[in-house]
Amino acid sequence: MSQSLSEIAETQTYHLGQLTPSIVLYEPSFEGWLSAVFYVYASRLQDHASLQLTAQDRYVPSLIT
Repeated sequence: MSQSLSEIAETQTYHLGQLTPSIVLYEPSFEGWLSAVFYVYASRLQDHASLQLTAQDRYVPSLIT
């Protein structure tokens, strides 16, 4: 029997070491930065070692990561 991707995703458990880095993009203004900081704390991401706050105009996606 083959399982669909959604069925596999529901049964998989992921540990913190398996997660991809958290990149939060924000509008390059003071209000955009404040919104991003609020989002980080509301989502409880502040303790993630891989968290990155990056302005949209300075973000360059990496093909390797």
